[in-house]
Amino acid sequence: MKNKNIAGIRRTSLIRKCFRLAALLVLGGALASAQTTDIVGQWGNRFHEDFWERRSGLQIGDFTGFAMTEAGRRMAESWNPSWFSLPHNQCRPHTSIYGIRGPANLRIVQEVDPSSSKVIAYRVDWDLSAFQEIWMDGRPHPPEYAPHTWEGFATGEWIGNILKVTVTHIKAGYMQRNGAPHSDQAVTTEYWQRHGDMLLLTSIVDDPIFYEEPVVKTTNWEAEDIQLAKNHCGPAQVGDENPGTSSDTVQHFLPGKNDQIQEFVKQRRVPLEAALANRAAMYPEYMLKMQADQQAATKTAVRRPAAAQTGFFGKWQLSIARSTFKSDLQNFSLSGADGSAPQWRSWLIEQTPQGIKHTIDTQLVTNATNFLRVQYTAKIDGKDYPVQDSSTMDTVTFRQVNPTTLERTGKDRGKVVETATFTLSADGKVLTIKSDGSGQGVEYHDVQVFDRVEE
Repeated sequence: MKNKNIAGIRRTSLIRKCFRLAALLVLGGALASAQTTDIVGQWGNRFHEDFWERRSGLQIGDFTGFAMTEAGRRMAESWNPSWFSLPHNQCRPHTSIYGIRGPANLRIVQEVDPSSSKVIAYRVDWDLSAFQEIWMDGRPHPPEYAPHTWEGFATGEWIGNILKVTVTHIKAGYMQRNGAPHSDQAVTTEYWQRHGDMLLLTSIVDDPIFYEEPVVKTTNWEAEDIQLAKNHCGPAQVGDENPGTSSDTVQHFLPGKNDQIQEFVKQRRVPLEAALANRAAMYPEYMLKMQADQQAATKTAVRRPAAAQTGFFGKWQLSIARSTFKSDLQNFSLSGADGSAPQWRSWLIEQTPQGIKHTIDTQLVTNATNFLRVQYTAKIDGKDYPVQDSSTMDTVTFRQVNPTTLERTGKDRGKVVETATFTLSADGKVLTIKSDGSGQGVEYHDVQVFDRVEE
């Protein structure tokens, strides 16, 4: 598709009208505030929104909030995390669409024509040796056949106190690091605006190849002294990260075969069509459709007698809001609360012939896009039973204190490293696990509150 036709891409009226309204409010407010056209300076990144997307990464299959075309959906479904480990991708830069939204500090300087003293460009440098020139001298964009680059070709103009930037000729890349793509036909319209010591960037990405509607993102920075991280990646740093696999093998999923998307759908209880960026799922009316679908499924479902989940048995979902996690490890947290809480956790307790089986699935606040699973089967007899895949203990022992309280002791190579109490509420709907221990050199004191999942 030609670049000159991209401006004519169909825009959904709701999103475009909302943005125009927001822009009018911003422009109106600019007259009464202390805003300035001076965006020059050093800017430290802030993560007041989209934290997981920009820092820790999202789960595979979480394409909610997008309106992908069928081509975009196929591209996203085929993506495999091993893509980053291919030799030719290990040093690959981010494109400007994602790179400037990642953990990037900024340094913005003016480039001035010495003969006329006019500003001909703003140069925006960010971490990992990336940069973008925003040309202010009225030069046209290159022809369609001109080479595309990681940063693209950008031109700017001041509209009141807002710097409007149009970026074309960007190489193909990704919107976010879980496979949501953008094509080399994407055109970004940026609005840079300074509010005192804060710098706001509103980006609208039009990509007719992979998206039915524009992708709108906002990013902010705060004025501060910063140092830009250099990109030291080169041939000497490229290694074989997939032993036993040919260097020309590209790991991927065939259409409909990406089972990791199913993990996201089941964990988050998100309809598959919403997870896969169905356009309708972006709008509030979709909630009504979900309710109607659920009611229809309930009416038509074949009722089978289910085994009543009583006592400790059943599936439990962690309530982050009602739990506390305290450790001597200083973790970053925007809210000021302790940052060691998991993003998500479920606990399944089942009766088996061998004993009581525990399966704990946890989504950590890390770059990992999968979840961690710890399992063990133990009897309530005071004996040691092995634990699979725990980073803190290799055996557990259970004893019963009373009908609603269990005590668990965790050991690592025979040494007690944790004691925990499992307390069931009187109505059997809440399970509270209080644990004190240490693992990998970190002391922790946690109170986890779980709600019973009615299935």
